[in-house]
Amino acid sequence: MIAYEKLHEKLNQSTKCFLYVVGCDDIDFSNPDSAIWIFEMTQWKSGAVPKNTNDIYGEESGRQNKFIVYREYMEEISVEKLRDIVDSHWKEFERIT
Repeated sequence: MIAYEKLHEKLNQSTKCFLYVVGCDDIDFSNPDSAIWIFEMTQWKSGAVPKNTNDIYGEESGRQNKFIVYREYMEEISVEKLRDIVDSHWKEFERIT
């Protein structure tokens, strides 16, 4: 997450950047009704998505330097909605160029 945060920062220096983190379980991206969970990096950086380093459910993974993001802090959307979001960003970039 730290690397993505730095990448987002760098990319936003020269242009506008949208960096989404997508959470899913065996998602079928060909099914427009499938549910996924997302948040945008600006939400992470603003603190709207907590930077949990400990599992609130007490499960030990043995890994260090990890962040755990719970779905309660992500937006549940459909694959179709994700497509609409990406399309709107493409249109915005086309207007810039």
